[in-house]
Amino acid sequence: MRELLTLWALEVNRKKVFRFILKELRLSFYLLTENEQILVKIENDTLQLPDNGAALSVKSLAGKQNTFLSLFAGERKLRKAVVTKDVETTLSFREQLLLEALFYLARPEIP
Repeated sequence: MRELLTLWALEVNRKKVFRFILKELRLSFYLLTENEQILVKIENDTLQLPDNGAALSVKSLAGKQNTFLSLFAGERKLRKAVVTKDVETTLSFREQLLLEALFYLARPEIP
């Protein structure tokens, strides 16, 4: 899952159009799957995946790995996954919409 998130982060950071969307935004959350806990940070107009969990975040996005794979592939929308309770989150609705857009518009090539 970390490899897929790394590809996604590279794609978000590569596309200059996202800099406008991420401008002056500060958001950190944990993406939680069955066996992984990955910190995702958005700050300084970039998306980062720090190795250390020094910046503790109380926000989270939790679900099964297969659900996240379908989100990253663009097969599913985050809001629908939240409504069907396949994903649990403490993110605000606005933050969910932002992530849904980033998931879809910066879809990485899944090997």
